[in-house]
Amino acid sequence: MAELNRKYGARILTQSGTARCVEGEWNHDSMVIIEFASLTAAQQFYQSQEYAAVKALRQGAPSISIVVVDGVPGE
Repeated sequence: MAELNRKYGARILTQSGTARCVEGEWNHDSMVIIEFASLTAAQQFYQSQEYAAVKALRQGAPSISIVVVDGVPGE
């Protein structure tokens, strides 16, 4: 996975299992945030053949949600 992250410029910004809800309702203890240079780069990563192999590993695993958002320009 590290090689795939390097290829697409992915930078993992969170540590799994450390999420805590401090306001409102959120029933999860894990969130992974991955930074890409652009929304296009994130989409290319997700749609790549290499990542398809990672997706296949999740078959039969608990469901997850994946959300892609555009960052703040210049930040």
